[in-house]
Amino acid sequence: MRSPITLAFFFLAFISGFAGAETKSERGSAMFYGVVQAIDLGNKTFTIQAQGRSYVFHYNELTKISSQHGYIRWETVKVGQGATVLMRVGEGNVGLAVQVRFTTDNGEAESTKLYVARTNKGETISGPAVENYIVSQPPPFSFSGAAGYGITNKAGARSGVFHLSVRPDGSVAEVTAAKSLGDDKMNQRVAAWLKKWKFRPNSVTEVQIPMSFRWSAY
Repeated sequence: MRSPITLAFFFLAFISGFAGAETKSERGSAMFYGVVQAIDLGNKTFTIQAQGRSYVFHYNELTKISSQHGYIRWETVKVGQGATVLMRVGEGNVGLAVQVRFTTDNGEAESTKLYVARTNKGETISGPAVENYIVSQPPPFSFSGAAGYGITNKAGARSGVFHLSVRPDGSVAEVTAAKSLGDDKMNQRVAAWLKKWKFRPNSVTEVQIPMSFRWSAY
């Protein structure tokens, strides 16, 4: 049978890119991205390092943790893993981790630095902060490969980067492939899908989104 091609939009919730260690949110919290430097299970703290600085966070039984593979335990977190932390200031003016997402490889962390948006004020936003400006998006799609698509049955993945020009009303005016997926028809399909996105009016003028798809035979 022909290989099913599944397009995956990897907007990973609470994953920040390397462009900035800290991103302020509109809800009075902040997001940090870094690499785990230390973890103290006894005192329920962990330290991440980002751009040459160290940040210590406290966690408790209400802190939600996850990885790209789903559930993860604090006991299995290792030094060197990527970590994105949604935090707020807790009692004693300490940073309390509300939600933490850990990466177990560099692939996911590398992809997140490609999420970038330029606001109508000229500011550059990166990582999960871009999600604050998204109003709606269509669900990811999948379709079977067809002759002329140049897709093989060999297991693997392709990735690309797309640039969106956004109108003042939040609709997408134009989509271009800054980095092609390697197939013109796939680029066109993805561009049509991205043009259906909606952003907050008068918020962003340009958005960069990484995309990838993987195929497998059955």
